[in-house]
Amino acid sequence: MRLAYKESDTVRGFVSDIMQHDQVLEKKQGPKQRRKKGTRLYDAYIHRIMKRTKPGFGLTHSGVAVMNKFITQVESDLSSRAAELARQNGTKTLGAREVETAVVLTCQEELATQAIVEGRKAVAMIRRQ
Repeated sequence: MRLAYKESDTVRGFVSDIMQHDQVLEKKQGPKQRRKKGTRLYDAYIHRIMKRTKPGFGLTHSGVAVMNKFITQVESDLSSRAAELARQNGTKTLGAREVETAVVLTCQEELATQAIVEGRKAVAMIRRQ
């Protein structure tokens, strides 16, 4: 009789340990947190362009940081404008038309026309492939 009591007591203890373990796991898991997306860095591209355009020159770390910030700012402005235009047109995808219009609205005249010409060249080159 005593042996049966000990066995049932250990089983109860084992079951309560499992239940406590499950409660701890439930508390730890909780809602999944989203990972913050990293900012895109253009450091390597900036250095490549500097080597092509001005072979003997370089940029300091702070200069590259300023250029990187400028590029990300322009990218975010253009993408938000283009997304807004797509929403107004009732489409869910960004097309070349929306991006061109965003460039015209964001940049000055000469810069916008040059950017549109280069963008059209890039799109034509991609379509040929």
